[in-house]
Amino acid sequence: MLEILKLIRLRTIAFTAFTMYAMRFFVVQPVLEKAGFALQMSEGNFSLLVIAVCCLVSAAYVINDYFDTKADRISGNRPVIVGKTISRRAAIILHSILNVVAVGIAYYLAREAHHAEIVFLFLIISLVLWFYSSRIKKRFIWGNIVVAILAGLIPLTVITFEIPLLSDIYSDVVLETHVSFAYVFYWTVCFSYFLFINMLIYEIN
Repeated sequence: MLEILKLIRLRTIAFTAFTMYAMRFFVVQPVLEKAGFALQMSEGNFSLLVIAVCCLVSAAYVINDYFDTKADRISGNRPVIVGKTISRRAAIILHSILNVVAVGIAYYLAREAHHAEIVFLFLIISLVLWFYSSRIKKRFIWGNIVVAILAGLIPLTVITFEIPLLSDIYSDVVLETHVSFAYVFYWTVCFSYFLFINMLIYEIN
């Protein structure tokens, strides 16, 4: 169990969850309340969203270690887990389970929000993470940029379902006042950009 927790990077998962909850309660909620609106995604569903995103992040680390086993053995910079304490087959199974859970939750939430197409975003991210670990990572700077972009998407996932729900619930207000929830998106993008830049600097250094 301890090796699995090391493999999925528990501290990074905790940071991901913290970032999402912080964005929801300290950025999105205050911005909405100032404009006279309220969060529409239930706490239970938001917790499911956090789990889905954390599963995607965990799956990314698992598949990354799967492809990096040989390099890690040669460099000795990181302890080798896949192929040593956890078999390569078990790693692939774990990666698949995490992705299935993430996409399954995303599909449920997308149906709840009446926007089933959102699930494709999670599918695309899952494929990009696989492609990154197997191909892009080996290319200098491009791999760093991909990681930074994916990290920057974490704050944006907070409003992925929230804005469609807001648009549906407050549809009458939107039609009458021509108000939009773009300002919520702009605030979130600012934090996403900040996280993107910091992650890019970290990856390059």
